[in-house]
Amino acid sequence: MSINFKKDRIKTAIIVSPQTWGKMFISKHHYAVELSKLGYKVFFINPPKEMKIGSWFNLSIEKTAHENLWVLSHTFFFSSYIKFHLPWLFNRLVYIQRWFVLRKTGTPDIILSFDLSNNFPLNGLNCRKIFFSADEPKGKQNFLSAKNANLIVSVSQHILDLFKSVLPSIPQLLINHGLSEEFLNIPENLSKKYEGINVGLSGNFLFNDIDYPKLFRIIKMNPTITFHFYGSHLEELSNIGSSRNLENHGYLEKIKNLSNTVFHGVLTKKDLAFELHQMDAFLICYDPINGQSSGSNSHKILEFLSTGKVIYSTYFSYYSGRKDLLEMTINEKMDETLLFSNLTNLNNAELKKNRKEFAEEHTYSLNCKKILLDVGCN
Repeated sequence: MSINFKKDRIKTAIIVSPQTWGKMFISKHHYAVELSKLGYKVFFINPPKEMKIGSWFNLSIEKTAHENLWVLSHTFFFSSYIKFHLPWLFNRLVYIQRWFVLRKTGTPDIILSFDLSNNFPLNGLNCRKIFFSADEPKGKQNFLSAKNANLIVSVSQHILDLFKSVLPSIPQLLINHGLSEEFLNIPENLSKKYEGINVGLSGNFLFNDIDYPKLFRIIKMNPTITFHFYGSHLEELSNIGSSRNLENHGYLEKIKNLSNTVFHGVLTKKDLAFELHQMDAFLICYDPINGQSSGSNSHKILEFLSTGKVIYSTYFSYYSGRKDLLEMTINEKMDETLLFSNLTNLNNAELKKNRKEFAEEHTYSLNCKKILLDVGCN
């Protein structure tokens, strides 16, 4: 797919993120990098921190390793107690907080906000304003965050429908998750690192999205298969948060103690891409009730598809009817011992080609340009 894009139309961009800048990248971080590659001066706004007793309001800007990309960190100039107990006052004071930020960044040409907490309201700003809801809105405040946007974007039709019911006049764009360029053009003839059958899982293992009891059963009932975990599994090393409850914490510890699991931690995108190509299959085992988008989509799917290998998965509505891409076979009645019994047929040349081609059509670079064109930045 070819998109002609004029780099000189927009000079400054602000990314408003609910997760901080750090070692582990998710969509917010990737879109910041892509905008910088398009020639923008990009400011990635970390979520504001609570101002501690006896300390002063703080705001700092730091250069990243990426050209044209800075990270702005700041504390609230007021107590976050107000946010939860006096929301009407918070919704006024947050404009002053925003003024402090804009005094450092200058008025942007475009704002891409992923923040459902209304820490950076969009109204009253003379620029292109895009609200990207990667997660499901759960309350009134979440919808307020998108008010006055020029475009609402999501990876889930379910999420877009929720916004349509509250903000019907704002245009919408359904777009898939993005794939980083590091996952493209990996050699096919890599030397095999691991013996036997290897199944990969990746993401943030500190969230409740995962159906841990079911995952534990699958791994325990397939002792001859090695399961490789790539991503955050220790809270102190995560920059994208944690929502894991005590029950899931216990199951994760049980999984770590199984003899056929390996936890690799957070890898660079390039290292992760090479590791995923060592796998024979992939496993996604989500709990749609506790998931962030009600089982509609998942960012890790494209990374797995880029290898061409089969993905065994719980149901995702975005991929409904795409049997050529996902084996959405995990359910309450499945036989865990037969889950990986048909790898040869499911990894045939035609299916591998289909999966790779689909992934390559959804890179962050292409997605970024689609969003900008849709909001009129061409």
